[in-house]
Formats: sequence, C-alpha cells, structure tokens
Amino acid sequence: MQSPLIIAFVTVLSLLNGTPQVPQDPPTAPQGALQESVPATGRDYFLFTKALKSLRQGQLTSLVTMDIKGEGLAVVLKGQISLTHKTSGAYISELSVLPPLGGKPKRYKVTHDGKTTWVQDIGAGTYALQKVTEENEFLVRGLLTGLAKTALEKLEPSQLKFLDAPEPAPELAVELEKAVKQGDSDIKVRDETLEGKNYRVYDLKPGKEKGVISIYVTSGHRPERLSMLLDQDKLKIKFTEVVSSLIPTIPEKTSFRFVPTRSLKKVKKIDLGNY
Repeated sequence: MQSPLIIAFVTVLSLLNGTPQVPQDPPTAPQGALQESVPATGRDYFLFTKALKSLRQGQLTSLVTMDIKGEGLAVVLKGQISLTHKTSGAYISELSVLPPLGGKPKRYKVTHDGKTTWVQDIGAGTYALQKVTEENEFLVRGLLTGLAKTALEKLEPSQLKFLDAPEPAPELAVELEKAVKQGDSDIKVRDETLEGKNYRVYDLKPGKEKGVISIYVTSGHRPERLSMLLDQDKLKIKFTEVVSSLIPTIPEKTSFRFVPTRSLKKVKKIDLGNY
C-alpha cells in the first residue's frame, strides 16, 4: 500500500510534470477578499507563457512546502531548493529538507549532466549514481520549473522567440491558447494583493483531478509563487512554492558533472526524500 507521501508526490507530477539554508516558514500576510476569476483571453495566455519562459534556464532559489491532512493524519514537509539549470536538461540542485516528523534538516546535492545523475547525501558523506524518481522530483527541481517545462515543450521555437515581444500578435495568442489547452487545462485569471504586492494570478484547473493550481506573477512577468490545492484519495493536499531569487543567467565555468572527493563514500542508493 502506498504511503500518503508517495500518493501526493505522484499526484503533483501528474499535474505538472550556494550552501542550502535551513528551511523557514513561507511569509504569511493578511489578504483581502479574493477577486473572482474570469476566463483567460488570448493575451492572458501569452502573458502567462511569457512568465513561464523565465523559468527555462538560470538560477532559482525557492521554498517548497507540502501540507497533507486526512483522517488521523497531519504531515508537513518543507524543502529549500537552490537550482542551477539549463534548457538542455542539465542541472545542479542543492536542497535542505525538513522531515515531517521533525529532527535536523537533511542536506543533499543532485547533479545531472543530461545523461548521468549523481546524488550526494551531504550529512552522511556518501554519493550514488541513480535517477531522481517521480516521488521526489518536485523536491529536487521545484514545482514551477516542472510546470514551465511541461507547458513550454508544446511550443515551437518560433513561438518561444515571439514571447519576447511586449504584446502578442493575434495569431500567436490563438496558437498559445490552443497549445496550453492541449493538456486539458483551462486558465482563469484574477488580481490579488499579498504583502502589499500586486499579482496577476493564473488559476489552472486540470480536467482529470479535483483541485486548482494558482501561479502568482508580478507586473514584471516574474513568477513568484505557486499554490496547489488537491483533494485526492481522502487527503487534503496543499503544495506551495515561494521564489526568493530568480536569475536568468548561469555562472561562467559552471560544471554539470559531479567529481567526488576522496572523503566521499560511494553507495548503491540514497533514499532521497524517503521520510
């Protein structure tokens, strides 16, 4: 029988596809009455896709929180992610995970050069060659980057190029709307203010699941927050990702190959995210 954590991990993937610091609680602030969402226009689809493009490559630091509640169950898992990634698929992820039952944060480093993946358990001084599984990928690369990858891989190179324009050509807006809807997802939009900052919020409601995904985008087309509420297998699941830093460039001489030092011990497998 699958655990609630595994069920939640698989569910989120079905919808989305420096030194780490100890995870801290995401900022909270009072908010006013939510504006009712309205169906997105072609321009909204353009602006939404334009915002996601900033997540294709660069450096991202964010805090991911998963809160699961059910009958006799209350679990909170937090992970702070520092990700450097390329459009080719290569990435380096440093993460600090606070286990749901408490205790010291567990620190990992995951390096992927496009073919091989190295997982390092920093606290244990071990490393392994292994794939990142579906159950823990969102802890390694975050939720927003997974959403961006799923949405943008449907677009042609010419469409991606035209996203740099301040406004969409009418035919491009229509094409983008069709591309996003290929995933059986409709988008609604609304405005919301959090911590004194105004956001354009894009609410996605996938057709195959009971729930909604909300992406908060600034006026500068910067995606800063994702919130996802799900009702799955008698569980109430809430995922949140809050972005603290988003830089579109990669430092020079960044290597996406892991070279172990003599002090590290090679093991067959590291249970990344097995809590």
